[in-house]
Amino acid sequence: VGGSPASIPSDGTAEAAVLNLTAVSGTSNTFLSVFPTATDGSCSTAEPSISTINVKVGVNQANRVFVKLGPAATAGNTTDVCVYNLAGSINFILDANGWFGDATASTANEFQPIGPTRVCDTRPGTQLCHNEAIPPNGTLFDEITNSNGIPGSGVVAAVLNATAIAGASNTFFTLYPADTARPNASDINASPSEVIPNSSVVQLSTVASGSGSTLAPPGSIRIYNLSGTSNIILDVAGWFGRS
Repeated sequence: VGGSPASIPSDGTAEAAVLNLTAVSGTSNTFLSVFPTATDGSCSTAEPSISTINVKVGVNQANRVFVKLGPAATAGNTTDVCVYNLAGSINFILDANGWFGDATASTANEFQPIGPTRVCDTRPGTQLCHNEAIPPNGTLFDEITNSNGIPGSGVVAAVLNATAIAGASNTFFTLYPADTARPNASDINASPSEVIPNSSVVQLSTVASGSGSTLAPPGSIRIYNLSGTSNIILDVAGWFGRS
């Protein structure tokens, strides 16, 4: 995965990746599996014994996956994964959130688990996340650090469970650092009135961004909703950084 700096290095440093798999409008009930390539870079065509996502015909649905990487060719660096589809024809999307590798690298950060903690609930009366639903093509921010057992410094990313609640339209949500432009990626795909969760690993902002009521402090994320008005819940399970 490219970018500046590269999202996932291709020099063999990365041994596993955190990806969001979205199944898009398949022609049959099916399941998709994500797994590493074989030692020669090939993908097995045999039905795998594991599934990453189970999806009904015509549905757009996402699931987070932590997957080991394999080589693109014999003796190659660990860079690739395979995606298997059981039945029908289907499109899929893979969005990258991060990677695991050498713990001694200068970019390495430790995972710090906490008891599941609710940090955002836009439903009326909760007093979390500005107490307002997200409008169509709208964005709100939420500060993740500095409360609920998460320190105010040294935190680079959070592990979240995001739940979309009873939106008015087919939509998707994107969670991303508050100080960056919205990426071409998604975290949850939801149908009208559906309540659906997905896990996410999200980098946090390093500087304040925005202005006025949209000013997000460091340690924040933004949550984007494509279509219809919808509520959302965020629960934190842990964070990456230095204890």
